[in-house]
Amino acid sequence: MDRPKLSPRPAKALKPKVIPREGALEPTAESGDVTADARETVGRSLLRAARLLDDLLVARLVAKSSEARASHTRLLPFVDPEGTRLTTLAARTGVTKQAVGQLVEELEAQGLLAREADPEDGRAKRVKLLPRGKKALADTLTTLATLEAGLEEKLGPARLEALSGTLVDALAWLEAESAKG
Repeated sequence: MDRPKLSPRPAKALKPKVIPREGALEPTAESGDVTADARETVGRSLLRAARLLDDLLVARLVAKSSEARASHTRLLPFVDPEGTRLTTLAARTGVTKQAVGQLVEELEAQGLLAREADPEDGRAKRVKLLPRGKKALADTLTTLATLEAGLEEKLGPARLEALSGTLVDALAWLEAESAKG
């Protein structure tokens, strides 16, 4: 899947926040260097957590159904019940309109999505969930809820709620930064 195209920005003189990790190497005064795997930053932890959550979600969906694909988790949750324009899906998923169009074509071929005229603008198309797409989305959301319940069991309700609030705030900031181009 395509990654969003980011405009080059001047580097800020900020050092990543290092999260202590058991067994992690610390830089020595002599070298001032450590291997990339020895340090865990907030950003790196977020990237790893998102990837691992998606991997677990897909693996559990595949275990339930041979029809499940990674593309289901990457697009179906972003389709509104009344349908969603491709440009909106591209913005929500953080990929190009062309990449979303290709993914929509794949999901149309699988009988999960359909394109139809946008009632507000006859020139535009909306993507809508078909019955099989609604079932795939329900399965995805149910499996995701199970994974979240596992996180709650590990972290406890208060820490999970705090994490949720922090992530909402972080996403708002990241989306605003992304919109700046």
